[in-house]
Amino acid sequence: MKQEVIAGVPDRAGVLQLLNEKKEVLQISGSPSLRRALREHLAAGQAAYFLLEEEEMYTQRESELLQNHLSRHGRLPPGNDLPEDLF
Repeated sequence: MKQEVIAGVPDRAGVLQLLNEKKEVLQISGSPSLRRALREHLAAGQAAYFLLEEEEMYTQRESELLQNHLSRHGRLPPGNDLPEDLF
């Protein structure tokens, strides 16, 4: 992804949805800085596309989007799935 695209992302609180080449959601992630979060995720090679929403209450919006995804697909996005051995 081009640096100009990342530079155009607001440095504000919000939620990112990272998508693969098929535009399937890989991860939903809230952050106090959308630009910084996007840079970190893209540096790890995690996404081909992204959607973003500016939202001061980003943790609440992240939870809503995760719940919506879970309701529609019966599972969390792969990047939000917790390892079973965590508990």
